[in-house]
Amino acid sequence: MERDEVIREDFPTARKGWDPDAVRAHLQSLAERLPSPAESVGTTAGKRVEGIVAAAEQTATEIEEEARRRAADLSAEAEELLDEARSQAERIVADARREAGGRVEQAQAAVESLVSQAEDLRTRVGSLGESLAGEARERVSDGSEAGGAGAAQPAAEPEPQSEP
Repeated sequence: MERDEVIREDFPTARKGWDPDAVRAHLQSLAERLPSPAESVGTTAGKRVEGIVAAAEQTATEIEEEARRRAADLSAEAEELLDEARSQAERIVADARREAGGRVEQAQAAVESLVSQAEDLRTRVGSLGESLAGEARERVSDGSEAGGAGAAQPAAEPEPQSEP
């Protein structure tokens, strides 16, 4: 039903019946509540659809903004975790280098000690060899002076020296 159909003034008149002014006022009131002829059902539906689309667009915009905020928060959190992991890795590497340096120093000290012990042994062996050679020469020279009697006897073995 359209507004123009409600507002009519072509009713027949009668002596008895409703007051024509009251009927007109009532019909005018009804007509005002109905959409004007320019506002058809399609127009009304279109306005409702526009409202729904606007609300959907607003909701989509809010969702996008929330997603961007959440992505920014997650990105910042990931950066913090990455910085923390890098820092921890640097500490681990520094600790490992210090430990390796300590072990290298220990190994060098052990090698130096072994080299020193080897040099000491070489010196002792050299001294022992010289001592034995000197003793052997003395016996040979004593034996040749005594007529060879000392040369036939074996030389006494020197007592071994204990290592430090």
